[in-house]
Amino acid sequence: MQKAWKRIELGLVAVGLCLALLLTAAIPVCEAGPDEEEVVKLGLFAVFTGPIATTVIPANYAMLDCVRYLNEHGGINGIKVDMLWEDTKAWVPESIRAYKRFKYAGVVGVHCYSSTPIETLLPQFQRDEIPNLSLIPLTRGMLSKPPWVFGTTPGFGPEAVTMMKWMKDNWIEERPLKFGVLMYDHSSAWDALEGIKEYAPKLGIEFVGYEIIGAPPVPPIDVSVQWLRLAGKNPDWVYVYSCGSFLVVPMKDAGRLEIQKRGIKLCCNYIGGDEYLLKVVGERDSEGWFILSPVRYPTEREEFGGVAPALYESAKKWRGYEPEEVCSHYLLGWIGTSVLIEGVRLAIEKVGFENLNGRAVRDGLASIKDFETGVFPRVSISDEKPFWTPRVRLCQVRKLEIWPYTDWLEPVYTYT
Repeated sequence: MQKAWKRIELGLVAVGLCLALLLTAAIPVCEAGPDEEEVVKLGLFAVFTGPIATTVIPANYAMLDCVRYLNEHGGINGIKVDMLWEDTKAWVPESIRAYKRFKYAGVVGVHCYSSTPIETLLPQFQRDEIPNLSLIPLTRGMLSKPPWVFGTTPGFGPEAVTMMKWMKDNWIEERPLKFGVLMYDHSSAWDALEGIKEYAPKLGIEFVGYEIIGAPPVPPIDVSVQWLRLAGKNPDWVYVYSCGSFLVVPMKDAGRLEIQKRGIKLCCNYIGGDEYLLKVVGERDSEGWFILSPVRYPTEREEFGGVAPALYESAKKWRGYEPEEVCSHYLLGWIGTSVLIEGVRLAIEKVGFENLNGRAVRDGLASIKDFETGVFPRVSISDEKPFWTPRVRLCQVRKLEIWPYTDWLEPVYTYT
């Protein structure tokens, strides 16, 4: 009989603990009691493993380091920030599960890095009123009114068309410029291709076609056939839209096949190419490539302004990086989190911490004006222009470093 009562008592304790846990989970993030610390929770769809991790890991490190630095220096006017993260590999199923966890943890804003998960989750962002600040350009599938996703630039299509316009404006031969695309099978790549195909004839450019080099999550091991088919059409420029391990093989195969020696200029997007990836590819195969980008690079450290001391201090303290070892994607991640935190700060300023929620943070992001980042041009965001900057430029790889090649280009808006 004694044993039976003991089992019943243990069962009641277990039930009590479960109820306590459920009640705790129901407490909103921004309701702090008199003896509780005020904390804002944000979510990070991290990519520490998977085929694009080679380029995303430095950005993820920087996002976490930025929050750590902020908290060590007083938070947002005394309010601490907690950056929750889940390794999603940039895959949709993992991203959906991560979002559910973030939502029920009480986040008021998230970072997601890949267009396919963002497009999938947009209806939930809207329904739950949780904004996403991304480190990538917009796609059509990320757009809503009002915006709940904020990108780096007006979009993959607008970026590509802006680049093509510069190429056409600087074309001196009598015949039309010929342009081709080598891309992986991804929603962002298809967005870029859509803009290119639509605007090439409007710009007087001959689009010679595109080649697909595989689809996530399995990167290609050889793209020689695709390169040779495309090179056989004699393009003057080839835009290679790929990312992480999906970009390494195309770059190395282009070097092995001596594509540039045929007079073909090669360009990739900043999301795919950073200094770490260039080291994997090697100097021989990366030399001379162009990168389409809205950011400044480590080669321009003297232009970073006030952000530099905090950024480099954190990179040294928590990652062991010397200033010359800090790559462009670390800069991108740091600035991305700085922009999201600025949106939170403006929201708290307007509604107070006790009323802070995702809607207020969305409104805060959409009201950022002339925010100094040092790495991007000054950031201004609005409902009409839900992106950090409209401008991009071409940079060029020289001896494994990335250097500016053009001035900032005036944007061609194609869908925003």
